[in-house]
Amino acid sequence: MSIQQILSNTALGAASGLGSALIGYLKREDGKEPFEAKVFVRTVLAGALVGGVAGYYGLSYDSAERLAAATGIQYYAENAVKALWRRKVKGTRVERYYQQFLDALNEIFEGDKE
Repeated sequence: MSIQQILSNTALGAASGLGSALIGYLKREDGKEPFEAKVFVRTVLAGALVGGVAGYYGLSYDSAERLAAATGIQYYAENAVKALWRRKVKGTRVERYYQQFLDALNEIFEGDKE
């Protein structure tokens, strides 16, 4: 655990936190959820803290990256879809078709609950 490894992992963690904060900002619905600087900064700092702790315990970036890939890809993918949906699909015909599809699935799996 060198100071260089700790600082490097801290910077990488902060960059990862920045990415998470940006995706969180982009997935919000315009006008319904105001930008919260406190949450944005807290997310970046949390990433830096996790990176620094990983560096302190000697977890290399490569092994941390494999662990993060296994757990984080789902988060990023899900929130990227939310961001695109809210900006490009919401209120269009695609959303109506999607809702009809969901209604049909609910009917198939839940049936009539009388």
